[in-house]
Amino acid sequence: MDGEVLKAAMTSAGGSCLVCLSSIKRTDAVWSCSQCYCLFHLQCIQQWARDGERQLSLLSPELFPGQEVLWSCPKCRLEHPMNLFPKTYFCFCGKHTDPPVDLWLLPHTCGEICGKPLQPECGHSCVSLCHPGPCPPCPKTLNVSCHCGRSPAMVKRCGVRGWMCGRVCGRELDCGLHSCEQRCHDGQCGECGEMIEQSCVCGRESKQLGCTAPPWQCSQVCGELLSCGCHSCQRVCHSGPCGGCPRSGTRTCPCGKTEHDIPCTEEVATCKDTCGKDLLCSQHKCMRPCHYGPCGQCLQMAVRGCRCGKKEKQVTCSSEYLCEAKCSRMRQCGRHQCRRKVR
Repeated sequence: MDGEVLKAAMTSAGGSCLVCLSSIKRTDAVWSCSQCYCLFHLQCIQQWARDGERQLSLLSPELFPGQEVLWSCPKCRLEHPMNLFPKTYFCFCGKHTDPPVDLWLLPHTCGEICGKPLQPECGHSCVSLCHPGPCPPCPKTLNVSCHCGRSPAMVKRCGVRGWMCGRVCGRELDCGLHSCEQRCHDGQCGECGEMIEQSCVCGRESKQLGCTAPPWQCSQVCGELLSCGCHSCQRVCHSGPCGGCPRSGTRTCPCGKTEHDIPCTEEVATCKDTCGKDLLCSQHKCMRPCHYGPCGQCLQMAVRGCRCGKKEKQVTCSSEYLCEAKCSRMRQCGRHQCRRKVR
């Protein structure tokens, strides 16, 4: 319990209110902050909260959309929503409203067991009489093991659930190969920092990596002989089987119009039909006979406008037409034309 708070509460005047700067008497209705435990007159803190609400209401809803209306403790600035506006005078433990003045009790207390949950939460409640300030640590004792569990349990206060024995932790890390080398500690052990020789997924190369590093791939082509017995795998370093030969089964000619079921060692012949694939212009199709390799540029004639939009001309579809006209836009000075060729 805060000694200064208790000392002030035991006197006839429980200190001064930070809002009105007047003394807080035994008979005054008070409010206590849940964080700093400072006492205020109930009327003073109510007026303080209303003034804070009034100031926030002046903010522009356009600049501060959805602004939540809050009020704060005058001392520690702990913010409270308006639904926690202090309306009633409670004793310090919060069980009774308007506690009677009793010269045999601390001011503003009810004389009953506090009963608040102790912090940090341990499952027990405060057994002290209704009091100002924070609740004392849990007085109960338990047999508590250290964080790593390697030392015998010791009798500790309930609020101190874990302790460090000073030994090496020794718990198995997530890698399953190494143990924690830290001294007895709270929380997780963290990742393994050991460096090991780790092979790539195809097993051809190896290098030093962290124990928990993910599998890695080298830059070499696999090269394993495929099931056909004639071709090798062209995939870069990989795990698992290489798969079947990509040239096995039914294959089509380059233009895709005819199918052939031939051995993987033979090339598919062209079908002599028109290619018909879309050219890069996306407007015409390739008119060459079925062929291997790219179709090339479109050679059909089309009307194209020049860059400045003043003239048109019939050129090959893949070409850009640039006229010889000079730019007539005004320069930044506003007095002379550009006169440069558009191209």
